[in-house]
Amino acid sequence: RLNYYYFRTKKGAEIDLILEGPFGLLPIEIKYQSYTQKKQVTTLQNFIELHKLPYGLVINNSSEVRKITDQIIEVPIGII
Repeated sequence: RLNYYYFRTKKGAEIDLILEGPFGLLPIEIKYQSYTQKKQVTTLQNFIELHKLPYGLVINNSSEVRKITDQIIEVPIGII
């Protein structure tokens, strides 16, 4: 069983989906483009650091799995 949340700060920064389960928290950003730049995942990186998480995901239209940062992995929607 998974719980799911949407995260938004008072300043409007947001994370599209946060899954919570036996594994802990998994923050996920969903983007339309095929390439996500590091500056586009600042909120995700801050959330990961705040909660001391091992990683977060960006799901988008990329053609391959790649690391955006040491803790953020870009995953193509077609892989899911």
